[in-house]
Amino acid sequence: METLDILEKWSDYIQEFFYDERGQQPETQKPIEGPPILKAEVEKTINDMKNGKAAGPDQIPIELLQALGNWGIDQLTKLLNRIYDTGNIPKDMLISTFITLQKKPGATGCVNHRTISLMSHRLKLFLRILLTRIRSKIKPEKSETQFGFVANKGTINAIFTMMMLIERCIETQKNLYICFIDYSKAFDKVRHKELFHILDSLDIDGKDLRILKPSTGNKQLQLDSSSSSSSSSSSNSKVVVVVGLVVVVVVGLVVVAVVVVVGLVVVVLAVVVGLVVV
Repeated sequence: METLDILEKWSDYIQEFFYDERGQQPETQKPIEGPPILKAEVEKTINDMKNGKAAGPDQIPIELLQALGNWGIDQLTKLLNRIYDTGNIPKDMLISTFITLQKKPGATGCVNHRTISLMSHRLKLFLRILLTRIRSKIKPEKSETQFGFVANKGTINAIFTMMMLIERCIETQKNLYICFIDYSKAFDKVRHKELFHILDSLDIDGKDLRILKPSTGNKQLQLDSSSSSSSSSSSNSKVVVVVGLVVVVVVGLVVVAVVVVVGLVVVVLAVVVGLVVV
């Protein structure tokens, strides 16, 4: 199959995969306000980001941001505050490059590949700062029974709880009913309209909501054909895919923190969901 045909096939697949009928998003009723981004926040977030991660389309590695001196951090903080105050993210920061990885050796179809989005580390930095702020505000909304995406409450704890219940039921000769719910592509298929409705109902600053809920324009994603084993070409041809996403990367970072509010506790092993001891 020719490289152009492969790119076109991937373009169709990605657009269909991320399609979401959102309609016109209503403007938030909250005041457009929020505390400025501090230099200390920028420094801490940069230092917390892992080294050795692939750069986005701008080819700026995280190590370069970590090597900035005081003047460089000051300029970066000013840039992030300008974005935060205006609500306008530069277009070059919103372009992500999709690469594809085989789920199994010899995979050919699109569904048999994992798609990974490489985005600008500048955007990652900005979104991580917002995510840290949002996490602290939605903490009271999280259920005590949630395992996963909660400090000191990983899925190992959930498995231990289930094992204790099983042992106890065997000892007392009681029935144990376990409901396992597996959401296919859960984080990729979150409905933006419902997600934003939840965000509006929480104690989140108006400036944060404005960034997360842009009112106009589609975002651009590039597909790197050289990452696909389906292609016999070694070229780095790319196709720009315009998809109906609301800042794909933003939702990807925020949904982990917000999805629990609607009762979708999506963890690697949802063993605690629906546990009933008779």
